Amino acid sequence: MVYAQKSLSLGSGGDEIITYNATSEASQGIQSALLWTQEHMPRNATLAVLPEGIMFNYLTRHVNPTPDLVWDPNMLALFGQTRMTDSIEKNPPDYIFIVERLSAEFGVDYFGSSPDFGLGAMQWIQAHDNTEVLIGHEPLKNGLFGIKILKRVAEPSAVSEVKGKD
Repeated sequence: MVYAQKSLSLGSGGDEIITYNATSEASQGIQSALLWTQEHMPRNATLAVLPEGIMFNYLTRHVNPTPDLVWDPNMLALFGQTRMTDSIEKNPPDYIFIVERLSAEFGVDYFGSSPDFGLGAMQWIQAHDNTEVLIGHEPLKNGLFGIKILKRVAEPSAVSEVKGKD
């Protein structure tokens, strides 16, 4: 009965995963993000998915330039929130996917909603990345599924160098 409800293919070849049908908002969003990645991201672009979603890296073959694959309260406590945020600052990904993920089982609200749970990382991301596309609903707000795809903005020094050449 479970398999009968799964008819949407994500990935291809040996990576193909069959998930819930196309009427699932999450399945549609994931498929849309994968297609967007194929059409718009350079092959050598790096990608981090927050608060979690390493499967995007696998299916798209885009490397996460940080050592941090999951940003939940357990990982923040284990590795240290400051160290994890520093890893994004020191090795900023070309693209970041912010994916809906309610963290109620940890007794916390959404990632980025408090200083104890990713607020610093989200503030840094907002200051250094621009939204390319929003698929579905705004993630990490109200439980409705969505993926926000952000692209790193050129560093101020790089912008100055380009402007200086004109």
